[in-house]
Amino acid sequence: MNEVEVIEEVQCTEEKEESDQYSAVSEDTPLEDYPIEKTTAFFEVTEVHTHLPQYSEDCYNLINIQDARMCKTKPARGKDYTAGASCITSVLINDIEAKVKLDTGAFFTCVGKDYLQVILPEWKNHLLPIEGHEVDITLNIDIPYPPVLRRPASPPSPRAREALEKHIQELIQLGVLRKVGHNEEFAVTTPVIIAWHNYKSRMVGDFRAWNTYKAPDRYQIPRIQQTLTQLSKAKYITSMDALKRFHKSLLMPKAEKLLRIITHCGIYEYLKMPFGIKNAPSHYQRMMNTIFPTELSEGWLVIYIDYIIICSDSWSLHLERLAKLLHKVAEVNMKISLKKCNFGFEELKALGHVVSGLTLAIDKNKVAAVLLKPIPQNKKEMSSFLGFACYYRKHLKDSAILAKSLHRICDQQTVFEMTQERIRAYEKIKKPLKEEPLLLMPDWNIPFKL
Repeated sequence: MNEVEVIEEVQCTEEKEESDQYSAVSEDTPLEDYPIEKTTAFFEVTEVHTHLPQYSEDCYNLINIQDARMCKTKPARGKDYTAGASCITSVLINDIEAKVKLDTGAFFTCVGKDYLQVILPEWKNHLLPIEGHEVDITLNIDIPYPPVLRRPASPPSPRAREALEKHIQELIQLGVLRKVGHNEEFAVTTPVIIAWHNYKSRMVGDFRAWNTYKAPDRYQIPRIQQTLTQLSKAKYITSMDALKRFHKSLLMPKAEKLLRIITHCGIYEYLKMPFGIKNAPSHYQRMMNTIFPTELSEGWLVIYIDYIIICSDSWSLHLERLAKLLHKVAEVNMKISLKKCNFGFEELKALGHVVSGLTLAIDKNKVAAVLLKPIPQNKKEMSSFLGFACYYRKHLKDSAILAKSLHRICDQQTVFEMTQERIRAYEKIKKPLKEEPLLLMPDWNIPFKL
């Protein structure tokens, strides 16, 4: 998504004198005479959505400054309005309309800085550990460790070398890594690789051998389908994503010695939880459930690892819940990625689906690449396709029956052969994915007929 910048924004304060100056503003006052401070935005805008003032239901009458600070416009009826070089939208503060000029379709906010501090991108350099959560990591193997756990560095390409050095310096500044001294003993070293996605790089430790010696954590990760059905009947939905989630968990000193990576420029030790290790998602889910127990039990907050969803059936209640959540986020030093925030939507993309309070649909962008692939030519490709289809099995009628013959040829004892019957089954599974079937959200207050 293209980043756009807010040209002008409402600066909300609690001082009555500044609030009273809006009363002198009439509907015919030129835009430049409105009491709005002209400034560059102090946050990033990533979506192209605004509400239109002519729809009264989409203009919110804020009765106090506190509400104004938490207000963020939502798309009217889920539609995008992007016509014209720029557009004028408005926010009502104490019954007085203040107009704001935005770049085309910009996503306007007047959330106060005291709340924005938990979601500002520039706060990524202050990734304090989440309070009260230290991770202890042990391996179910005795010392001395086998040679497979002491591996050499992977030779990087020139492009990967440059990206790797940049990531290492950033993580050192964030307090995630420290360089191991030349006279320190080390028994475990893990190579790292650079993964690329959409021209962006990520440093990932190759912990595959390490993970085989780690006992599994059986803490339950929520089922995605169950998570999404909790949004049934919600009229307003807000989604957030934790920033550098695993790097927020401190490691105990004895665990740090087991998580050392080796690169072309030396050996480094993780001080916080890295990406790629076994049980990291389970630990993070447990931590999030511990931080927000009341909100989760009340049913309006849904958490899937680092993905946070707030749902409400009224706008005033939604603002109240959003404020409550952000206060808790600030208390525990958690940071939220603004780029991945969506405030007050009637419908949004979440966990590979397009979800609203009434319907659940497949995100076509997630399935497009798979649908363009040719018929699988080996067991690995077929297993990958079946795993993908299983994720959307609720949208596929008789999916288990159709996939039965395809699962059979993935067995080790079976020769891989795509017969006409199996090709037909494969096409029948793909067809509904192309048609993007729409499911209605269940109403848990009425009986079900099975």
